[in-house]
Amino acid sequence: MDPRDVSQSLHDIRAVGYVLVASATVMIQEWAILFDQEVSLMWNSPWNLVKVLYLISRYSPIIDVAIAHQEHIQLQADPKICLINSDISTISTGVGIAIAELILIVRTCALYGNCKRAIYGLGLVWTIWVSVNIWVVITFMKSTVFEYQPSSVLPGCYLANDNPILFVCFASLLLLELLLLILHVWKALRLLRGSRNDLVSTFFRDGVIYYICLFPLTLANVLVILLAPVDMLDLLDTYS
Repeated sequence: MDPRDVSQSLHDIRAVGYVLVASATVMIQEWAILFDQEVSLMWNSPWNLVKVLYLISRYSPIIDVAIAHQEHIQLQADPKICLINSDISTISTGVGIAIAELILIVRTCALYGNCKRAIYGLGLVWTIWVSVNIWVVITFMKSTVFEYQPSSVLPGCYLANDNPILFVCFASLLLLELLLLILHVWKALRLLRGSRNDLVSTFFRDGVIYYICLFPLTLANVLVILLAPVDMLDLLDTYS
């Protein structure tokens, strides 16, 4: 491998490593800040579907971050182990995102008073979205091929081949989030127009802020998959 290519690959791998450490730091800090609230509001609350979905969505990133760090620092990583870890991480990330979106749909349905039209309509949209993305993920996983790093100085796994079809997952996620944002804003404005309610205002404000933060990250993931070099494909995965 050309020394300049090795240098560039090492630079890209380090950049991904910095982002991995930053994402783990943010995750741990947020848990530390909100721990007391989680214990009082979630852990001690009665068990129901929303609580189960929340806990899975909340703590499944531990798997993704642990695998990503292990893959990133290991020298001369075994391609077979890399493939297994990649499949586990891909499935874990996909399940976490699907559940997180389902929670947002439950939140949107609550804003609409849990009317049947909203529940059935958004439930159908979520089911179609998940079905399409399952096919995309399976296609991506079948195309993934790992090999030993072309240079012994390069750490981590070397992705020799993959299918960029994975960008469909994030592009469709962007569309789903846009739909939920439109429904969220439209209903919240109607409720706020009739009466000034602090609870509705907080519900509306937090939801809009969340979507505004999520849009750039989802779009960035699409661009990374389509445009970034292979060593940087995992640059923003752990932030998703």
